[in-house]
Amino acid sequence: DLARIQEESPDLVGLYLFCPTQMAYALLFAQFLKQNMDVPVFGVGSLFGKNDPRKLLETFSCLDGIIVGGAEHGLGDAARWVPEGRYENISGLAFFKDGDFVINAPRYVEDINTLPYPDPTDFSPEAYPFPFPVMPLQFSRGCYWNRCAFCARVDELVDRDRYATKTTERCLT
Repeated sequence: DLARIQEESPDLVGLYLFCPTQMAYALLFAQFLKQNMDVPVFGVGSLFGKNDPRKLLETFSCLDGIIVGGAEHGLGDAARWVPEGRYENISGLAFFKDGDFVINAPRYVEDINTLPYPDPTDFSPEAYPFPFPVMPLQFSRGCYWNRCAFCARVDELVDRDRYATKTTERCLT
């Protein structure tokens, strides 16, 4: 809802993908935002990062950058540095600066059990086109096997050695 987004007057918009099939919709939404608002739009999460960020940014000018690797630090950095245009200070951000492609080094959360619990207070399951309410849950992050030849993850952009699980207690609360 564009009116609601404009009312919030964000300094930036981050689009996170849960499924690969959402890529086209996310890019269309980014284009819609860029046509209707003057706000930086970032792609966030491994589904953006495992594709070639350079090609995505060259092809889709509606994206101002892509945060690769863990986004917890990158999004915090973005909230701090985007208003000043200091993209070089944003952890894991892939972007173009003066025509040159840049990828800032990502920072990672060392223990995913220390992340805050999701806040579902403004989550509206009825806004999503599923036949029943869905709430995504995360029990692990990264790849357990880390050796599949067919994997689309891009080694230089996503640290494949960072497999982590949440404790059973954490998953059940």
